[in-house]
Amino acid sequence: MDWGSWGSIRVGNTRRRLSFFALVLCHSRQLYVEFTLGQSQEQWLGCHERAFEYLGGCPAEIMVDNCKTAVLAHAPGTAPVFYTARQAAKAYHVRTRKSRGGTVRPGLDTPLWNELAAEARRLIRKHGEKANLARFLGVPRQRVHEYLMSRSAGPDAERTLLLLVWVAAKRRDTTLG
Repeated sequence: MDWGSWGSIRVGNTRRRLSFFALVLCHSRQLYVEFTLGQSQEQWLGCHERAFEYLGGCPAEIMVDNCKTAVLAHAPGTAPVFYTARQAAKAYHVRTRKSRGGTVRPGLDTPLWNELAAEARRLIRKHGEKANLARFLGVPRQRVHEYLMSRSAGPDAERTLLLLVWVAAKRRDTTLG
């Protein structure tokens, strides 16, 4: 569970930062994403509630990334105390566990990534599409080759979501900016 940024959108006469909440189930890798206009604790808890409702319940164990919204206290040398973990433990009767650190990245051993990469490879066969995808992801064209062809590197979570958006747009034959 963590927050990510997705640029900004116009709301009335102003521009607002667009954030997204992402929750990934560890075993099935099922993904829940919700876009919000902020990253407050109220939004964090609301996103959890809607995610668990969407997923049909709460897992037996949850692991929260070390984001500001979720951390209630963190003394040096100890595990962080998560506000949402306390709330979830009360509301959903679950165990909580300390994050092991690092970023969860899709890889060769994740079926969802394999399907997404296969579909992206099929869609970049057209001349110039690899360069268009690289521009959309904000990476060099060689990095796209490493992600999809040689599979020697994996994208971070934000670029994986961008790749998912790109594949969906290409399927609908929609041009992305």
